[in-house]
Amino acid sequence: MSKINIGKPDMLGYCGDLEVAIWYDFQPFEESTHNYPGCNPEVTVTCVQYNGCDITDGVGCDKDEWDSVEDQAMEHAENRGEPNWAGEVDRYFRAFVEPRAD
Repeated sequence: MSKINIGKPDMLGYCGDLEVAIWYDFQPFEESTHNYPGCNPEVTVTCVQYNGCDITDGVGCDKDEWDSVEDQAMEHAENRGEPNWAGEVDRYFRAFVEPRAD
């Protein structure tokens, strides 16, 4: 394990009894439209560190621990209120482009 510095983590969480730093990418929920299928929220854990050492591969070997880290990241992202820019664009599109049914 090597020590790496990739900037401030997205969150602190737990892997078993260890407090770890977690980095992740978050894709928020996007509504479907007549020309876009939309998507469910999804989190991708990109790095897990303990004391500055990358333990991502080791955590990934244990499915239960990995699932726990992903669940913590998803909860963090949803509680943080990640902006849903696609949803905002969709609302704009519906309001100004699609014909209204009056």
